[in-house]
Amino acid sequence: MLGVAAVVCVSSRSQGTAPGLQGCYILGGTPRRIQMAELIAVVVASLVMYWPLMLLHEANIRAGGIGFGDRQLSAPQAD
Repeated sequence: MLGVAAVVCVSSRSQGTAPGLQGCYILGGTPRRIQMAELIAVVVASLVMYWPLMLLHEANIRAGGIGFGDRQLSAPQAD
């Protein structure tokens, strides 16, 4: 579940780049600054999501599972 959340978080950041650049240009900002802010946001989001995912993986291995891909850590399934 957190893996899906990580993917959604990172992809939502990438979808906001073009509108962010347009809004920044209208307000007088520079594209370089917005691109740097977007890059920092993606890196921070990735680092924040790394630790909970690693803890889940390690806890599942300690409980006798195989980590990600195990039945207890399965991805959400469509109905």
